[in-house]
Amino acid sequence: MSPEVHKRKCEQMLTYLTRLRQHEHIECADYSDHIYEIERLLILLLEVAADMTEHELARRQQPVPETYKGVFRAAVAAGALSEELGTALEHAAGQRNILVHMYEQIDDELVRMAIPVAVRTYALFLTHATEWLNIP
Repeated sequence: MSPEVHKRKCEQMLTYLTRLRQHEHIECADYSDHIYEIERLLILLLEVAADMTEHELARRQQPVPETYKGVFRAAVAAGALSEELGTALEHAAGQRNILVHMYEQIDDELVRMAIPVAVRTYALFLTHATEWLNIP
């Protein structure tokens, strides 16, 4: 991934993250009015993070797993992500799979409670992703 594309993806993530932050303290009563926007933002954030991480693994000449969880696990092993961040992103990948594929009944309260966690996780991811630009 070129530095320009990398920066553009970071900016895209920041836009999604800023939008998600608007819902960080949403009340139960208001959640249903924004449910689809929130779910979509969680999906987009995970997918952009996974895409960027896949490219970082390839840049480091590491194998790129086929699953999102595998990508984040491999990134931890390669030193591209901290253990804490990798684990948080693996959980987010599981949540994304439930939202996209509806493997299970979606628990709206769990999704609502995951918003502050997602905000912290993707803010930390952006820190790592920005550092990747400075690695030769």
